[in-house]
Amino acid sequence: VSFRGTSGEPNDTIGGYHVGFTDDLMQVLNLMTKTENSTEKKEIEDANMPIFLSGFSLGASVVLKALGEMGEEARSTYNIHGAA
Repeated sequence: VSFRGTSGEPNDTIGGYHVGFTDDLMQVLNLMTKTENSTEKKEIEDANMPIFLSGFSLGASVVLKALGEMGEEARSTYNIHGAA
């Protein structure tokens, strides 16, 4: 996860990036862990591949905060095996 130069232009929207903003990361994880023909999340036994998260600077703080929010679900629901 990296927030540096994400669009190539200054962010002049109402909501800026901040360490508490984990919604985008959670949305991507939810999309990655859904079964192909269903809106149900995969169980850990059905997961095809482990997920490893990586973040730099602000992105690293977002990854850490998201992992804290997920708790045990990081492994059981999202199949996250590590983060850096």
